[in-house]
Amino acid sequence: MFYIETLADLKKKPRGKRTGEDLVRDIAFRTPELNSVPNTYHGDLVIASLLGEDIKTNDFRPHISGAIPTNSNGEKGYRFEVSSEAKSFNRWQDEEFYELEKEFAQIWRSSIENMSFEFSRPYVENLGIDLDACKNLSDAYEAARKIIVAEQQPSLFASFLISLNIPKGLHPKIIKYYQLLGQPSINKFSPYAAHVLHIDIFFYISVARGFISGERPSNKVDMSYLYYLPFCNIFISGDKLHRTTARFFMKEDQQFIWAPDLKKDLNNLNNFYQALPEEEKELGLHSFASYPPEDITYLTTSLWDSYLPRWRTTKKNKKVPLNDESSKKLLKELQKHASASQIEGNSNEYNEENVKHMTLKRNVSKKRGSWYQLPKSLKH
Repeated sequence: MFYIETLADLKKKPRGKRTGEDLVRDIAFRTPELNSVPNTYHGDLVIASLLGEDIKTNDFRPHISGAIPTNSNGEKGYRFEVSSEAKSFNRWQDEEFYELEKEFAQIWRSSIENMSFEFSRPYVENLGIDLDACKNLSDAYEAARKIIVAEQQPSLFASFLISLNIPKGLHPKIIKYYQLLGQPSINKFSPYAAHVLHIDIFFYISVARGFISGERPSNKVDMSYLYYLPFCNIFISGDKLHRTTARFFMKEDQQFIWAPDLKKDLNNLNNFYQALPEEEKELGLHSFASYPPEDITYLTTSLWDSYLPRWRTTKKNKKVPLNDESSKKLLKELQKHASASQIEGNSNEYNEENVKHMTLKRNVSKKRGSWYQLPKSLKH
């Protein structure tokens, strides 16, 4: 969704002298390169979940697409090439935009501006929901939850597939699979599809009752970010709608962080590290900022304590640097995996037990802004 919305900004009405190209370029430049990955599009995950794949909704890790099965001297592995999204963001930093991207941006922005939610009330009432009984957002959440956990839903299941925008050609296969499993609740049949459906029903109830404005079409797009909650520990946003609604769909061990609070903390971290000697900063971020400061007044530090509680012990047990021979050996091993031949045909025999390595390729700038992401002395 971030990728799509960023691209759509190409056709955003400019402020002052700034153009849509300027805005997209700046967003692309600020997008992290070192440790970010684009999650698989939620629509694809919904289809996979409905067809029986186990799309986990409780381990809070991103689902990444594009795994290439490889074989390196008899060792099974996976390789992920640089994502198409990352390649696009690299181009956008140089204000290189395809005509097709500009056309898409215009179509997307027009479709959002013309979006209407007048169908919300009849849609919800057709599900058997008593709108008058929904007095607040909590009631809306509970009413939507009851729909997705209700047992024996054959009369509603086909309408669920339409609501989830499942291609019609897949309906017979999914319905047959659903019938073979005894027509359980959508929540049992497809937990991830149920999560998305829960959010949508909640949204339409809230619009019908006036808890969420139906006059702001982008609200529906903003709600779409909540589809990705199962794939993160921490959800960060500066959107007021997210601040109000995300908590309903988050587990106990997830946190919502208000973006302005994090931005302030990151500014403090920036000042903290800027005080280091130049020669230390030229070694690259990973040499001095692999861990946050130990001072718990930093929000970032408190989050590390919550989700990576062993980091303080690990930080104290500093690893001995590799000697030249070991470094060369490690580099050779990495290059071998990165260039391993792709296997053809069925890769179903690949599983967590027999896959020995996984390689993720990235395009990383040596310097970003005022910071060296990689050592200044590193040769290309």
